[in-house]
Amino acid sequence: MSFVAYRQLSPCKEISCFEARDIQYSVPTKVEPILHGISLTAKSGQTLGIMGPSGAGKTSLLKCVTLDAHGGTTTGSVTINGQPFDNEAMRKYCFFVDQEVRPWRFLTPREILSFAASFYQETVDKDFVNEILDHVGLTDRADVLVGGGKSKGLSGGQKRRLAIAVGLVKRPLILFLDEPTTGLDSAAARVIMKHLTDLAHKHNLIVILTIHQPNVKVFLQMDHVIMLSQGRAAYSGNPKDIVQYLSDIKFPNPDMTNPADYFLELTNHEFSSKQKVNEVIDKWENCDLKTPEPSVFSKSTDFLNVSTNPLCSQISVLNRRVIVSIKRDPASYTGKILLFFFINLLFSFIFFNSRKVEQKKVIGRLYMIMILNSFNCLMFVVTVHTSNLYFPMIRREIKSGMYSSTAYHLSQLLFQIPFMLVLSIVALAIPGFVVAKLYINNIVWFFLVQTIIYWAFDSFALLVGVSFRDSTIGMIMFLQLWAMNLMFSASVVNITKYVWPFRTFSYISFQRWGNEAFMYLEFKYNDYPSCTGFIPECWGNTGEEILKSLSIMFGPFRSTLFTPFKDMLIVSAMGLTLYLMYCIFFEFKVSSSSEIHPRNNQQSEDQDQSIAVYDPSKKSIP
Repeated sequence: MSFVAYRQLSPCKEISCFEARDIQYSVPTKVEPILHGISLTAKSGQTLGIMGPSGAGKTSLLKCVTLDAHGGTTTGSVTINGQPFDNEAMRKYCFFVDQEVRPWRFLTPREILSFAASFYQETVDKDFVNEILDHVGLTDRADVLVGGGKSKGLSGGQKRRLAIAVGLVKRPLILFLDEPTTGLDSAAARVIMKHLTDLAHKHNLIVILTIHQPNVKVFLQMDHVIMLSQGRAAYSGNPKDIVQYLSDIKFPNPDMTNPADYFLELTNHEFSSKQKVNEVIDKWENCDLKTPEPSVFSKSTDFLNVSTNPLCSQISVLNRRVIVSIKRDPASYTGKILLFFFINLLFSFIFFNSRKVEQKKVIGRLYMIMILNSFNCLMFVVTVHTSNLYFPMIRREIKSGMYSSTAYHLSQLLFQIPFMLVLSIVALAIPGFVVAKLYINNIVWFFLVQTIIYWAFDSFALLVGVSFRDSTIGMIMFLQLWAMNLMFSASVVNITKYVWPFRTFSYISFQRWGNEAFMYLEFKYNDYPSCTGFIPECWGNTGEEILKSLSIMFGPFRSTLFTPFKDMLIVSAMGLTLYLMYCIFFEFKVSSSSEIHPRNNQQSEDQDQSIAVYDPSKKSIP
């Protein structure tokens, strides 16, 4: 089904039902399970809130039902319209809004929604985008940059609403949100919840969210709540009935008290005795004031199909989004360009006396070339941080079905490699060929070799950036790689002097092969004055002799015809290997989902049982 079929935000007439039955979640580090047999159900047009004190298992339950509970074992069953809920169903039918929202800083809400819509349709319907902006109350802020950090822009509540709006572009069946009101004042929290409940009612969405401590207005706006405590259910039903339930179990809600606050205090072992907390939980588990909630849903699921644009269209949209961001924030690119330029310019002036093509300057030129080739590579440590920073946002967009990982990587390469070439030209053009006077006849080869070395370092930075949750660890690993490359670069000492097996590190040093190519390009065909005598007064009368003399103390440096080409192939192979490792690890983290195992082969029996909720019409007291 194409996007055109639901271009307007008209209500979906089909009835859908999302159910989780007997969910238990345990991790190896804890003896007791984190969740003990939790069940919940939500239907089209309903807002379901998962509540409980800190440590009750709210986020764990949400991760379990969205197949994102890694590091533990989940048992039970999760279904959508009676069918098993898997990663493909999550990608097609659902949208997840994280607790920490990071919209694109240098785009406006209108642009963000337009780009999101472009992933689903070839031509963006401006009326559709305006309608969504109106539904989430962002019409007046539609053309304001999102901002972030030191730049002002949208408020925290407005960013949350923008994240919800991005989800609505997909027109999902289910909208999951992790604590959407955290960090907001009561007024902003009330506005967020009002928009969510209105969207659920008007457009027949299922909204499932975790919420910590809502005020009474926010609490009563939800259609259904499930209260957790110590990983067990303490109540499930309409929030408007919770006061009656508390009275029925002999824990009446005090006058002028928010029932949500009172229930959370009642089930929090830090503020109530453990005996009282267990009593409240036991009363719910043994309660006969519950009634089965029937599973009602449309038999057909054809209306759930959502398609995205072809690969080329996805790449085009991603490229356009990056270009707009670069235009708004050129400092992220121009800053790196200027940094590379001035660092190499500084070192070229430090070695200014070595710019003359003389026998006495050979060692100085060797060190100058090594530094021009090496020290700028250290700046790619910034890529580790940016890769780590944006990965959660990219991961969420891919898991939500906006575009594929392949489209993202191809789009990334289209910017990465040309930018490496620009950095190489900036780093060598004036500092290397004007100030340091590198051999100008090989200028193109110098640029190509430097570009490939930069790309290899950047690929490693991308890899470690997505490998660790903490970017600091990734940056430490990058610095270790850079230091190893410098140590085994063949410009510090002859690599044959190293003790085996440490000598093998020189074969995987980007800069060892890069320096060899640079030495060849600088000395092989350069015209050095003829000389007689010994090193360091005379290194040789030809470029080949100079390289052989240098190989006594450094290198060894080959001087065969295709040396630069071979060195480029070696570094390219290592860079490609690192980039493929990055793509594989990226795909693993994006596509991985937790499994839900049936409990004791009772899944088929559970399907025939209805999930019970509180029924105030029943008056039997447990």
